[in-house]
Amino acid sequence: MNTRKEAADYINSFARPVGFSTASWYTLKKWALAVWDSKLSAQTWQYTLNIPCKEFYSMLCDKDGSCIVSDARLLKFERNKFTHKWFVQLLDTAIALAKEKEYEEALRQINIALEIKPKSAEAWNNKAVILSALKQYKSAFGAFNRALFTDKTSAKIYINRAELFMKVDWFSKVLEDLNTAVNLAGTNKHIERLRSLALWANKKHGQAITNWKCALHYYQATEEDWLLLAKWQLAAGNTKEAKLSYRKVLSLNPFYAEALYGKGILTVQENPESKSGKEAIEMAHLLGHEVAGNVLLSIR
Repeated sequence: MNTRKEAADYINSFARPVGFSTASWYTLKKWALAVWDSKLSAQTWQYTLNIPCKEFYSMLCDKDGSCIVSDARLLKFERNKFTHKWFVQLLDTAIALAKEKEYEEALRQINIALEIKPKSAEAWNNKAVILSALKQYKSAFGAFNRALFTDKTSAKIYINRAELFMKVDWFSKVLEDLNTAVNLAGTNKHIERLRSLALWANKKHGQAITNWKCALHYYQATEEDWLLLAKWQLAAGNTKEAKLSYRKVLSLNPFYAEALYGKGILTVQENPESKSGKEAIEMAHLLGHEVAGNVLLSIR
């Protein structure tokens, strides 16, 4: 907005929230116009503003959604039925944005949510996850600490912090947080995958393979789950077990190129004349496997 009329029209475009008194709404619009007057005259707003609803905050934002009050400490968010609903919307929006990898905007939304409800463990947990995605690891750990200070019984927070510990290669802490999560809410495939990854990264290869194999027999496993096990078994020299895992992948998806290639290579290694092994490698090549074509040329 560049003129007072544009600012006034913008402010008047907002509908009064249901249940909000006419007098209070009139007062808020007067405050909003005063803030815009200050901005348009190139002055700095210096007075405290109580934010009782989403609409009033939006009045104080420009077309890009940025608040025109430069000192955020002047904004005092009230907790009432209007801001509670807004808090839920902000949290849901931030989570949706994070899923779309719009992390900067997700962080902006979650920060507003925390202004409304600064002791929300859920909001701090989600902020930590967003900060982790932005590779702001120190701040992410701080946000996790704030979340756990409010709620030490949420398994989700410990699982998310375990993922952050994985990123910084602190594997003993990964296992510690996962154990706490299991004690709070029991285990699941995601937890056991993280546990197995931490064990493998910590060079406890036998334990990682055993743990992950047990998990796959207990939980519904995908092609990618069995493929990870096959890779680990192969790296550990367990070619027979790896071949069985590749077969598990192909039982779920007969056209999984990487599993066809892995099974074919192991079969040809056992018997260089194996027709089925060569056919598996050829099929992997046809499905787009990067090196299968060159391998075919070398074994023909």
